[in-house]
Amino acid sequence: MGITNDGLSYWQADTADEPLLETTIGDLLDRQAHTFPDREAVVYSCYPEFGGALDIRWTYQQYRERAHAVAKGLLSLGLNKGDHIAVWAANIPEWLLIQMGAAKAGLVLVTINPLLRGAEIEYILRQGDIRALFFMANIRDHDCLATIRSMTIPGEKNGVVSGERLPMLRYVSLVGAPPVGLPGQKGWRPTFFAEMVAGGARVSDDALRERQASIAPFDPAMMLYTSGTTGFPKGALLTHRSLLNDGAFFINRMKLETTFRACELVPFFHFFGCMGYNLGSLYAAGTLHPLLAFGVL
Repeated sequence: MGITNDGLSYWQADTADEPLLETTIGDLLDRQAHTFPDREAVVYSCYPEFGGALDIRWTYQQYRERAHAVAKGLLSLGLNKGDHIAVWAANIPEWLLIQMGAAKAGLVLVTINPLLRGAEIEYILRQGDIRALFFMANIRDHDCLATIRSMTIPGEKNGVVSGERLPMLRYVSLVGAPPVGLPGQKGWRPTFFAEMVAGGARVSDDALRERQASIAPFDPAMMLYTSGTTGFPKGALLTHRSLLNDGAFFINRMKLETTFRACELVPFFHFFGCMGYNLGSLYAAGTLHPLLAFGVL
C-alpha cells in the first residue's frame, strides 16, 4: 500500500490479502460477549466529581446486555429499520450504548459534534432526516435543552415532539445527568435515557432477534457529517461492513493484541472515535478507557 511512483496522485490498492469481515456491529458485539464474557470492554474511572456515577467497569457480557436493552428501548419507540437517530453529547457511557443499540436495531446513527449550536444543529437534524434525538441538557455554557425546545412543539407525552422546523423529528431524550429540578417538573419534558430503556420491556427478545437478523453487512449503520469547509456539511453514509473493516485495519496496522487497553483521546462523534477506537476495540476485544471531555473538540 502506498502512493504510486509514476507521478499519479492516487493510493494503490491494498495487496496484503487480509480477509474482510462480513458481519454487522451487533453480531460482532454478541460474538465477543460470547467469546470473552468476563473481559473488560469499557472502563470509566478517576472522575470523583461525579460521586461514583462514572466509576464503570463493563465486561463484554455486561456491555452486550446493556446494548441489548437499549436496542429494545429503541424498538419500543416505533422506529423502523433504516430510520435515522442522532446523538448530541460528550463522551459519556450512554453514547456507546446508543451506538451499539442502534446497530442491533438496524437504525442509522448520526453523530453530532457536541459543540455545535443553534442553526448548525437545526441543519443537521433537518437535513439528516432525524426521527429521534438523544442529547445532553447542557454542554459547557450551552443550554442544549433550551435550543431543542425552541425548535420543537411539545407533544402530549414526555419526549414526543413535532414542528415545521424539524418535520421528521418525533422524539427527544436526555442523556447524562438531568438539570436540577427537571425530574419533578410538571408539564412536558424530554424523556430520560433510563425511561427509554425501561420502555423496552414491552419488546420481546424474539422481536429484537428478528430485527437484528434482518440486518446485512452492507446495510447503513452510521452517518457522519463532513466539516463543511466548502459549503454546508454533507452526511456521509457508512455501512456496517465498511466501519468494521476500517476498525479492523486500524487495529491490525497498529499490531495490537487482544489484551490491549486504549485511552480514547478523541471525541466519539469523530470518525476516529466512533470507528477507530469504539469499533476497533470491539473487533479486537480490547478495553476502552474514554476521556469524558476535551479542551478542544
